[in-house]
Amino acid sequence: MAVSTLRSLAAASLAVAAAAIGPCIDGTCAAADAASLLQRPDEGRNSMWKVHNSDPEADPTLVVLGVAEHFEQTGVYQTGDPDVFGKVTVSAFKGPNMANSGMQLCYNLLDVDRECERGPAGSGLGGSSCGIQLRSGTCAEWGETLWSRSERVVDPWGCITYVAQEKKFEDIADVDDGDEPALVERRSARADSSVTYSTKGTVSVYTGLAPESIKDAVVVIHDHYGAPMSCAPVVIKGKKTTTTAAPALVAQGHAAAHFRPLRATNFVKMPGWTGKTVWGEVLIFERKDGNTAATLGQLLTWDLEDVDNGCAKGQKHFERSCGIQVEEGTCDSPPSAPTDMWDKDVVDRNPWDCISYTSLWTHRTVKAAGRSI
Repeated sequence: MAVSTLRSLAAASLAVAAAAIGPCIDGTCAAADAASLLQRPDEGRNSMWKVHNSDPEADPTLVVLGVAEHFEQTGVYQTGDPDVFGKVTVSAFKGPNMANSGMQLCYNLLDVDRECERGPAGSGLGGSSCGIQLRSGTCAEWGETLWSRSERVVDPWGCITYVAQEKKFEDIADVDDGDEPALVERRSARADSSVTYSTKGTVSVYTGLAPESIKDAVVVIHDHYGAPMSCAPVVIKGKKTTTTAAPALVAQGHAAAHFRPLRATNFVKMPGWTGKTVWGEVLIFERKDGNTAATLGQLLTWDLEDVDNGCAKGQKHFERSCGIQVEEGTCDSPPSAPTDMWDKDVVDRNPWDCISYTSLWTHRTVKAAGRSI
């Protein structure tokens, strides 16, 4: 997410929201169904609960399902511009239940929409602006985005977006292993322009789907206005391959492991919340996905206990539902309205709208562990 630096976040508060949450007025949240939990920064105290899933090097096993490449413009997007060029690898990961399971996309693309330099347009969830989406069907006739309507509430693909970055072809050594001849051909065809707009990253998508449900599928790349600009079929691998590649932390925020993260623990209740006090820890890493201000931000990992059981299927259609946000202020003096930390002069959409947890009921508590996209 493109927000501020770690230094500017040091005095902020961390908010963990319930399933349905509304604004706070004069420092006091409304009723229990519109309450939030804020964290008081306190490095002097020890965490009350041991963290298991916050280590950037501890990455779950992934199953590579297939690869999408050889992109072509869609029938409604014939602009004369070059097709998107590159590769998207689709993998699957399995969580403790289906709601916490999903897909990972690892992408490296050229000639994406230059208007996405500030990320997607609009606000809130949904939409396809600057989107990378996995859909059923073929490029000639694709269907809905792939996610389980029974395991999740909100379409997760509305939050899967890219940020375009201007690059010179001479600075691009390769898009992926084995693609050098194709890259040379692409560079030769662009003799009149040595500049391209590229994007690269890895993102986890909690779809609630089992790996075997991905059969006929396509990857669709969208422009800044949400129009589908290019499509490629996912070629399913004959033999599923197991890999230990990082689902979100190392690939997208590879620089994060080289910085000491900010640590949020010792949560306290806010007025109006009648549930238990959240236990656990959230780590905030520095993240840089490129060389522009829009690719600078933070990556969060969390392992929490006693969160809202209403988030068992992830976000709902409420503002800040099941959210985890870094906000200005302190828990002693919360603002009268949410003040998420992000640079509105650099990116167009509030990135915190898409940061949320999915809870899991155990024999003694309601837990949530995960990473931001």
